[in-house]
Amino acid sequence: MRKFAAMLILLLVVLPQLHAAPKLIHDIDAMQVRVYQLDNGLTVYLTRNAETPRLYAEIAVRAGSSTDPADCTGLAHYLEHLMFKGSSKMGTLDYSKERPYLEKITRLYEQHFVETDAAKRKEIYQKINRTSTEAAKYAVANDIDRIYKFIGGTNVNAHTYYEETIYKVDLPANQLERWATIESERFSDPVFRLFHTELEAVYEEKNTSLDSGARMISEAVERLLFPGHTYGSQTVLGLPEHLKKPSLVRIRDYFQKYYVPGNMAIIISGDIEMDETIAVIDRYFGPWPAKPVPQVKAQPLRAIDGIQRVTVQHEGEEFVTLAWQTVPNQHPDAEALMIFDMILDNSVAGLINLNLVSPQKVRSAGSYVNQLNEAGAQYLWGSPRDGQALEDVEALLLNQIRLIQQGKFEDWLIPAIITNLQSVTESSYETNENRVAMIRDSFIARQPWAEAIQDHARLAAVTREDVVRVANQYFGENYVVGYLVKGKADIQHIEKPPIDAVPLNSSSESAFARSVLALPTTPLSPSFMQKGKDYQQSGPINGVTYYTTQNPVNDLFSITWTFPKGSLHDDLLLTAFDLLEKSGTAQMSSTELGKRWYQLGVSADFYVNENFTEITLSGLASSYEPGMKLLWQWLHDSQFQEATLKKLVADFKISRAEAMEEPGTIIHAMARYHRYGEQSKYLKRTSSEQLDQLSVETLKSSLAQLLKLPHDISYVGQLTENQWREKTPVLKPTAKAPAEPNRPVQPIQEPVEILFYHREMAQAQVWIESKLDGLSPDDLVVLNVFNEYFGGGMSSVVFQELREARGLAYSASGYLSSPRWVGDHYLAVGSIACQADKTEKALTKFLQLFDQLPESDVRFKETRDALIARLRAERNDFRNRVSTVQFWQRRGVDFDLSQRAYQQVPSTQLKELLGFYRQHVKSRPKRISILGDRSRVDLDALKKIGPVRELVAEDIFTR
Repeated sequence: MRKFAAMLILLLVVLPQLHAAPKLIHDIDAMQVRVYQLDNGLTVYLTRNAETPRLYAEIAVRAGSSTDPADCTGLAHYLEHLMFKGSSKMGTLDYSKERPYLEKITRLYEQHFVETDAAKRKEIYQKINRTSTEAAKYAVANDIDRIYKFIGGTNVNAHTYYEETIYKVDLPANQLERWATIESERFSDPVFRLFHTELEAVYEEKNTSLDSGARMISEAVERLLFPGHTYGSQTVLGLPEHLKKPSLVRIRDYFQKYYVPGNMAIIISGDIEMDETIAVIDRYFGPWPAKPVPQVKAQPLRAIDGIQRVTVQHEGEEFVTLAWQTVPNQHPDAEALMIFDMILDNSVAGLINLNLVSPQKVRSAGSYVNQLNEAGAQYLWGSPRDGQALEDVEALLLNQIRLIQQGKFEDWLIPAIITNLQSVTESSYETNENRVAMIRDSFIARQPWAEAIQDHARLAAVTREDVVRVANQYFGENYVVGYLVKGKADIQHIEKPPIDAVPLNSSSESAFARSVLALPTTPLSPSFMQKGKDYQQSGPINGVTYYTTQNPVNDLFSITWTFPKGSLHDDLLLTAFDLLEKSGTAQMSSTELGKRWYQLGVSADFYVNENFTEITLSGLASSYEPGMKLLWQWLHDSQFQEATLKKLVADFKISRAEAMEEPGTIIHAMARYHRYGEQSKYLKRTSSEQLDQLSVETLKSSLAQLLKLPHDISYVGQLTENQWREKTPVLKPTAKAPAEPNRPVQPIQEPVEILFYHREMAQAQVWIESKLDGLSPDDLVVLNVFNEYFGGGMSSVVFQELREARGLAYSASGYLSSPRWVGDHYLAVGSIACQADKTEKALTKFLQLFDQLPESDVRFKETRDALIARLRAERNDFRNRVSTVQFWQRRGVDFDLSQRAYQQVPSTQLKELLGFYRQHVKSRPKRISILGDRSRVDLDALKKIGPVRELVAEDIFTR
């Protein structure tokens, strides 16, 4: 018997290795990508990037909304969410006891799916709710995220699009085998537990889209652009009526059909050894059984008959969208159409940029292309100036196409486009995420990597004649016009179903999790940033501090001037830079300047923060000196025109008015008003009347005063400090840096004060805030531990309690923020977006989390170990080293926070975290801002939490 057992064990060990070895398909290109195919059909792409000791992995599935069943739209996206629920081993305490409940839930959902009587559907849902509560007693919520968090993983996420569903994670490089263990288990044996709360989270994501005018007009245009095709009829998030009656059987069938090795790929970029990595992948994923690969039959796509028009009403910015059918991504004309799009709009020197935006004929405009597997589209868009009709913007956009059809574009433009595209590609090599994205796109497009790496060569071969031909061939009088106009949006309100909070077992862990964490790894040695090694610093010398960082990857440079003055010091700075971007010099007009920037392959960018301003020049190293000369002429010899300013002010006033109707701006302004009162930046900003009185001399003076301040200069590239400083003009500071902004937080009179702003929308947005006293930079380590415990990822307190247990929201976050400058404030912040009729319940639970923090030794240990693992693998990439130093300097932190955290976190105990929480966070007075529909939000219930004051736009905005 023992001999038989020993032979059986040997057989089990040997069997997984009986399949053929991975087949190497490709191994030569700029990223040194290796492409393999396992015996079961699974494709594997590997690329080595040793800049940091991390790896970024995606698992790609060729399935998305376009393969959803017509009566179950949104199914692929549902499945994406359910793939985080674990398996018969992962995410469960006892699957044998859990399984009968899950099977009953599946049967109940099938009854719910076919039932048409509303009352009976409610009865079935009540049974689902009760059964789900019983099933959840055996579930470990977000086990997968907890494991990843424990081993230092970040960005655990996924997305669904027309033809793809992608699962992603960023990990320390020594966690490859643990990753393979987790993912091979997840994809070979998924279990769809905790479904009814996840259903609500998905619907909350749909609600978010309903409050977006841009998304609503996009979907309306797609319906007309792709007649008879699922690209137009099936949105990624699905129809509301389908989302509320899902079928777990249909979802399982979809998984079985599309999640098969031959329809999937693993893509990894990072600090990996190729041979070792493919061996691990083959060991864990090779035993997956080969299954039939779904044959995707191209759907019929009818041509557009004439000009099709659609109008959508929504709050916010008005604009027009034009859309044409073109070609799918593997069509011979695909490259010519991409060049056509770049001739229209390349942000700097396209026809739309030079003919419409720069001369202020429209407020804003652009174009973009979308080439999918079965069809393609070209889009143009534009927003009107004050008094300008959308029809006029439409005509101006159409004229730009006619210019290309007539060949009226300059000869230098196509070569310049090719050069700039190559620069973009080179910069993409710098990050693992961008490297993987390039590879993933080729896999989804069913394009062999050997062909994908020739994309740039094919683009470079495009001629003027090719562009003129496709412009005339594809852009006739058969297209779609979409108008987004101001008006009352058509919002579908869905009744909130009764959901009981399910137990989460947050202090438990699955046997699978313990087995994964027991796998041996070689710990990474931490490496903290060192001045003189990772970057060079000189000065300050005559008011200027110089930083130099070497670029080890490509020949792209960037140089940034950072000035200690921002919008809170001078509200006109941003307007001054906006005017600069519309202005030329004594030698060349704004249009000629845009052409020259693009020809050189460099760009100048401006960033005005509340307490500092940055000017950045970046691009090809070969253009450093001419680019610098051009920037200097622009900054010091700009020719501001009153007529340009008047148009700019008019456009700015429209943009400001439209922003005052956008939910994101409103809730932000509410929170700032609640915090600072009349000192809120939205009330202190320059009024419309003052804007009308602006002169070019005032703005020129704002810019000139900025350039006189002490500043930092940070260079990233391949030159030494002496070399780049020799090639760089000098600004000589003659003024003192202004004091940091001082805005005292307003006193609060009640334990909880609520501000409410009415707006008709599907969701309510809630912002919770407390001012924290008695903190200093020495508290930052424990503050970060608290943030990880409270709001860090899907296994955190906030996510688990608000979304996973109760289905109250799609997005919810909670954290403690540190001051942005010396003298600024520490704050506790919570935010949630939820269906309006869930507002009171969501807010009540969130307040409870802040004031009755759940205590869990297991969760704390996971948090602590996660931070340690992350710190071991943490490295600042070469482009962000100096900005990280400056970030902490502005906050008065004179030590390496990562290094201190690595020293202190291992010995931190739960009692220290709780002591910090009780002293600084617990029971602090709360300021609550709520934006939502008065008819859907229960104001009387809110008044039981704290006094409610209703606001209008004039309370929080200066017009």
